[in-house]
Amino acid sequence: MSLSLSRTDVTKVVDFKAYDVGILIASAMYHENARFEVIYNDNGSQLVAMEELLRDLSEENELLTRMTKSIPGRPRGRGKIEGFLGRLDIYLKDLPGFVTEEKDRNSIKTARTATNMLTIERLRQYLDAFFEQIRKEPPNKRQVRTRRELWQSSGGLPRPPIRRLTTLVPERDSRYVKLDTWGFEFRGEEYEPKILNEDVLISWYTAAQQPKHQQLHAAKLDTGWKVEVRLGDDIWCECVPKSEQKLSVEVYAQMRAKVLKQIR
Repeated sequence: MSLSLSRTDVTKVVDFKAYDVGILIASAMYHENARFEVIYNDNGSQLVAMEELLRDLSEENELLTRMTKSIPGRPRGRGKIEGFLGRLDIYLKDLPGFVTEEKDRNSIKTARTATNMLTIERLRQYLDAFFEQIRKEPPNKRQVRTRRELWQSSGGLPRPPIRRLTTLVPERDSRYVKLDTWGFEFRGEEYEPKILNEDVLISWYTAAQQPKHQQLHAAKLDTGWKVEVRLGDDIWCECVPKSEQKLSVEVYAQMRAKVLKQIR
């Protein structure tokens, strides 16, 4: 399968490498808030290259994320994967720039010169709709619950912290930053703790009062930089840009005032 896309009037052929797979795996675990037990692949070199890195996703005494490979030359052994890719081909085949026969030069030339080429943003919308459709379906005829319901009820392994996801991505950062009660600056943007409860704010303000700088780890995933800061010996806090804080300004102000009063 090949697909040509247009962005700023430049046509490119989509391909992926090992670092793309790393971003994909890390982003999936971050957004789904879970860690894979097994990653099944078809011996693709980009996927096999990730096998060594998967060991670093687990904390001490946790189960390791394993890479399982199908037998080369036996596509029937990976029927679920082939079936999924077949459905994806059918879904995308009518889009401009889609090439079903990668060795057909005329088809490739036609795709590259199409005037109504999709932008990357538009393709993402198509794919999001496809994946949402898959999630709403049962995995087989014997199953009543949808894939989403099965995934959410399975529990699964805990999501690796951001400092471990950095092993999978090419763009990562590690440094020490000085915290204040409002946050800190990272790559030209103001960050603050991702507020989950009052305990997070108490740990944050306690760390902000310390004269030393605090350790920071960051990984660039599919939706941008994900950041966490160390607040104590075993306390880590995920941080977000101020513009992405989920709490309303009013709720945040009330919680902050309550926590500061407790600290005093």
